[in-house]
Amino acid sequence: MENCKCVASKREAERQERYLKLCELPEDTEDRTLESFQTKGYVILEQVKQAAMDMLSGKIKMLSLLADVDTGKTHIAIALCRKWLEMGKTAKYVFVPLLLQELRSAYKYRDGEESYDYKFEFYLNVGFLALDDLFREYHKAENDWGMEKIETIIDYRYIHGLPTLITSNKTLDEMNELSAMIRSRLIRAKNSQVIVIASPEYVTIRKKNG
Repeated sequence: MENCKCVASKREAERQERYLKLCELPEDTEDRTLESFQTKGYVILEQVKQAAMDMLSGKIKMLSLLADVDTGKTHIAIALCRKWLEMGKTAKYVFVPLLLQELRSAYKYRDGEESYDYKFEFYLNVGFLALDDLFREYHKAENDWGMEKIETIIDYRYIHGLPTLITSNKTLDEMNELSAMIRSRLIRAKNSQVIVIASPEYVTIRKKNG
């Protein structure tokens, strides 16, 4: 019986290691957790943290955080990925411009985990997906291919109710000019929430509350 427990424990550790590798969290972000997310004195950040908790409980399926740079959006994205992994589920963090670069590069592989089909399927169905910096420096005339891919991923996950976090420095009106479909999904999806973060730079808040 003890041997069986050891084997099961080893397999679980291997599974968690594989899930962590697939998630591809940025280096040196081990401190970015929900517990360490500073909200004291800022109601809007308390709302962000509560929304993150609601994602974990399944109350929210699609959460969009809209704000300027350095307002804690990426912290929440990474923290939620870590929570998903802790629950033994798959998660993926990705900086959107790199996602598109990754998919383009995958065309040269016919099959296997490096192939386009495998990677795109993974983004469609991964347990939790954090799309960080959607529409960053986006120029529609140059990126119709990329827009189509992002629209497909968001629409698929919207239809199937798969937990998805999106961060962006664009307003909803600016999004509408780039993709009316994406804007529609973000605000009309069942169990969705859009939060506009109006607060000082997050690094300042961390120092103040640290």
